[in-house]
Amino acid sequence: MVGQIMKQTLKAARTMGLLLALAALAVAARFPATAAVPHVFHVSVDGLSALFLTQFMTSNPAAFPNFARLQTEGAFTLNARCDHDVSVTIPNHVCMVTGRPVRQQPGWPDDIHHGYEDNANAGPIHSAGNTAIGYIASTFDVVHDHGLSTAIIASKAKFSLFPESYGPIYGAEDTTGADNGRNKIDYQRITETSSFSILTNDLARHLAGVRPNYAFIHISDPDYAGHWYGWGSFYWSNVVRNVDGYLGLILNLIETSPDLAGQTCLLLTADHGGDIYGGHFNPADPGICNIPVFLWGPGVPAGTNIYSLVTNRTEPASTAPVPYTEEPPCLRNGDTGNLALSLLGLPPIPGSWMRPHLSLPPHNLSTVRLKAARKAGGWQLSWPTNAAGFSLEFTEDLRGNDWQTVTEDVFREGFDYLFQINPANSQNGRFYRLHKY
Repeated sequence: MVGQIMKQTLKAARTMGLLLALAALAVAARFPATAAVPHVFHVSVDGLSALFLTQFMTSNPAAFPNFARLQTEGAFTLNARCDHDVSVTIPNHVCMVTGRPVRQQPGWPDDIHHGYEDNANAGPIHSAGNTAIGYIASTFDVVHDHGLSTAIIASKAKFSLFPESYGPIYGAEDTTGADNGRNKIDYQRITETSSFSILTNDLARHLAGVRPNYAFIHISDPDYAGHWYGWGSFYWSNVVRNVDGYLGLILNLIETSPDLAGQTCLLLTADHGGDIYGGHFNPADPGICNIPVFLWGPGVPAGTNIYSLVTNRTEPASTAPVPYTEEPPCLRNGDTGNLALSLLGLPPIPGSWMRPHLSLPPHNLSTVRLKAARKAGGWQLSWPTNAAGFSLEFTEDLRGNDWQTVTEDVFREGFDYLFQINPANSQNGRFYRLHKY
């Protein structure tokens, strides 16, 4: 048997025939490729050019300690792409949350691209974008409709497009499991500012206090600096250093919260880069189309090229733009929405075209506990879904070694497996354990 059986636990459980080590049954478990984390923070840094970020991190790495952490402790690439045809803010953010390109591609049907090209809130995505689709689903739909919580914190006012498109009026009916309503975004904090610093207190309060399962966080600073002073300028690099500080805040929030530490992935990308003249309207410019993707969190191998973890994406051989029709495809910011859902253990966005296949290697969790709680006149056992390689077993005689696997009535709720023991049925008088097979 794995774990230590405490005498007081045995004594308290004999009335139910229940053997549990509530605090001491700590077992090493494996984090499989399909396992879910409870929280994903999906971060977009507006205007973060991968080419200029690479230059500054190479020349002065000490100035960007948190970007360096994402590289050394997680998986990353500085060779991903924004949308092939449109390199402005709102259309690329629609790509991120819908998994669709902006425009129809050669030879494609007319119901794949999202079609939202306005760089403002011009009305709901479903009516101002590609009307051949009808309702254009998003990451917010999938997370919300599976009974999990969502948030958006953004530093440009035009991001009101997303709460409007996926709010109580224009959001779709929830047809997945329990009806959680049309409003797909539980919390929103959207303001117009060139400095994300004014949102950090609200960010800290919500992420650490409410702990949403999926939070979309938009940081505008490098885009404003690029337009004012040019991408790659000294001022732009200083603003990216400020962004590094915001990342440090988010990492610290995760690591100091008992409910977030070891249970949260940070996924970061950008909508576009920019040029030295202050523009970003030519998606063929490598300084504009090249963007980063960083993934940090439990189960993510340290210092890894993220292309090695996404089995249906191939790193481009150069910094040139990559058409959507090129095979095999490269990673894009539009891939990150479904990457976030994969990390949460959720299905892809309905109708999305960009569906990266993420494969994470095994990862040792620090502890996994089999818990028991009174429910419905009996006991409910629970253990985390990422405790792969372990099964719930029972025996009626501790003196022997006749442990049998529980094969029925185990169900999943959120991020736990559950098993109900009722005092009046045949389960009474049994002893239970988690065991590695």
